[in-house]
Amino acid sequence: SEEEAAEEVPMLDPDLELLLDAARPLLQSRNSAVVVAVARCYLYLAPSSPYLSHAIGPLISLLRSAQDIQQIALYNIVQVCLARPEAFVAYTTHFLIRALDPPQVWRLKLEVLTLVFPHCGRETKGLILSELEHFSKSHGNGALVRESVRSIGRCAQSSDARTASRCLRLLLRQITSADSNLVAEALEVIRLLIQRDPAAHAQTVIRLAKNLDTVTSSQARASIIWLVGEFAG
Repeated sequence: SEEEAAEEVPMLDPDLELLLDAARPLLQSRNSAVVVAVARCYLYLAPSSPYLSHAIGPLISLLRSAQDIQQIALYNIVQVCLARPEAFVAYTTHFLIRALDPPQVWRLKLEVLTLVFPHCGRETKGLILSELEHFSKSHGNGALVRESVRSIGRCAQSSDARTASRCLRLLLRQITSADSNLVAEALEVIRLLIQRDPAAHAQTVIRLAKNLDTVTSSQARASIIWLVGEFAG
């Protein structure tokens, strides 16, 4: 029955379970490599078992370490997050970008934020979008601007209609920016969103057309003209 299927617990091989139980105390190790090794062991040997949840806290604690360890921890957090994104929702604030974060760190943080976004509550989603909007306007860091705009697009694709609408509004605000790179990136993401459901974005195309005279970037103007022509029907 459906109730029995819902209550079904995955059975592990006794020898495997013995290994997983023996490895659990190692999550308290002061050696970051040991903690990461146990987390990967749980991820690859028993991804659907409760064991993996025991590694979440120790992985998060590694984010207080030096940058090189922080990067390794984030890489492994992304791998675990692909399997259990809901487990990291409570730790969302740990993945907010700091001004001094190097590219290899903030890229991984953005990846985690977009993975947990669909599983967050309204307030946490609002926090994530506010952060992404802020960094999409980071002058002097074109790479962070592009990745932040792309992350907003990813959040829009994995959201309910209300949140997706907010994401789209954030992107549309960028098209009047003096930063041509930001405008071009925002329009590229908007184009992808429109292509997913053209019928639902007729007003978006109209709004883009109305902004054609105010957009200064030639690349952005060309993108708008293409969009209007593509969806004029």
